[in-house]
Amino acid sequence: MVLGLLWVFIIAFLIQYFFWIVVFGRFAFASQPLPLSCVELNFTKGVSVIVAAHNEYKHLPALLACLLEQDYPNYEIIIVNDRSTDRSLHYLQQAVAEHEKLKVVHIYAQKTDFHPKKYALQCGIEAAQYEYLLFTDADCRPQSSQWIYSMVQPFNHSNIKIILGYSPYFSEKKVVNLVVQYETFYTALQYFAFAHIGKAYMGVGRNLAYRKSYFLSQNGFAKDAKITGGDDDLLVGRIANSQNTAYVHAPESLVYSYAPTTIRAWITQKKRHLSAGKRYRSRHLISLAFLQGSMLLSYGSLFAVYYYPIIAALFALRLMLLWFLTYKAKQKLPVAFHIGYVPCLDFIYFCYLIIVGLLALFSRKIKWNNKIVEDSLTKPSKTSSS
Repeated sequence: MVLGLLWVFIIAFLIQYFFWIVVFGRFAFASQPLPLSCVELNFTKGVSVIVAAHNEYKHLPALLACLLEQDYPNYEIIIVNDRSTDRSLHYLQQAVAEHEKLKVVHIYAQKTDFHPKKYALQCGIEAAQYEYLLFTDADCRPQSSQWIYSMVQPFNHSNIKIILGYSPYFSEKKVVNLVVQYETFYTALQYFAFAHIGKAYMGVGRNLAYRKSYFLSQNGFAKDAKITGGDDDLLVGRIANSQNTAYVHAPESLVYSYAPTTIRAWITQKKRHLSAGKRYRSRHLISLAFLQGSMLLSYGSLFAVYYYPIIAALFALRLMLLWFLTYKAKQKLPVAFHIGYVPCLDFIYFCYLIIVGLLALFSRKIKWNNKIVEDSLTKPSKTSSS
């Protein structure tokens, strides 16, 4: 039995090696995209940029400034004001009168059996006049005036329906920020790497694009309308395939966001994300279970290192692969942590999987933008557009 346990640990390490070398390695060593200035930009069809906002007055002016300076010939900006009680309504009423590209949709009450965030996005999509939709959040900041150009170029290919982007966080001199940076990088590495091999399973709503007609043809959010979260990952996992999904990580395509400033806020955010993960498609859950389960077992094996010194060598090899491939992947996915912190951050990530995973598994009430939301919503809806 003891020998059998050793083989369980060895198999766990082999699975880890497989993911880091075969899956993540293929993405990390893929050729870098050319700078946008060297690429022929021939996709200029109309794009609708959609933002759902609840009590985001403090972020809206800066976001709108970034969106209005986009160097793209044909686009509109749709801000969905979702029942805001701050100064958002007054600000947006003034802004829509001053900027021709801006359209505002106001939501005054929740819709029955529809999660607020998804309903806000649904209203924005229905209001969009263009086929090509690009999404971000109110607290995000595109880092280039070429953001729209960069993100939509894969739509040149008629088979591409979905485009995944990268959205790191602004750097702050806080320990929690370091942890958030690593988790965000590692999550992005996973979904980019799987997309690279034709197995896309998620994206992030802070930087995501898809075709309106395809979204509607796949019944949009209908299947997961009541679920908290999942407007990005569950949607992508359900409608993406090896032929219709592309990804962009060029520097011009990056969208930065403000990270949670406390452990409590970060855990609340991750509970929301991981609670949606329980509803991933079976094949995606199996792949992720092997990836994360093998990581947990590799750390668990350290308790047996006294009896089996070979475990120390296997774990050291895992850390070497982790360090080297993180170094390579950071060249594609810029993130604000020093490569020397990787072993420590990896251990913190191991703890995160256990703690936040269990909290997400057993939590019924999940917060979205400081609102506690349950699966069943009963208030009637009311919308208007400006």
